[in-house]
Amino acid sequence: MNQHQNQFIEIPIDDPDRPFPFSVFVAIASYCRHHGPCTVRVASLPYGMWWQQLRPNINLVVGSFDSPVEGPTELLNGVWKASGEWVPPEDSGYETAVAPYRVASWLDSQVEV
Repeated sequence: MNQHQNQFIEIPIDDPDRPFPFSVFVAIASYCRHHGPCTVRVASLPYGMWWQQLRPNINLVVGSFDSPVEGPTELLNGVWKASGEWVPPEDSGYETAVAPYRVASWLDSQVEV
């Protein structure tokens, strides 16, 4: 893991009636695994299986987006590999890179993702 300062990530919830999407889960989970602790800010609490997997592994702030936080928006669109490579969803290796996260093996530090 690379030691970075705690990254602050905002998650705009476009449709609060839809479960938390896998693509956002894997982007944040892979970032936190590769770079270190993450603080996630949401206007309202998400729900769903992927949120339940992510929630214990992040610092959470629930509140308004009145004051925007600077940060890289690409975090919500791709996956970090253990090698430090960023794989965007349009890359042919994306599905292979996210496969370990589908079974929550990313929680096991012995699994290379």
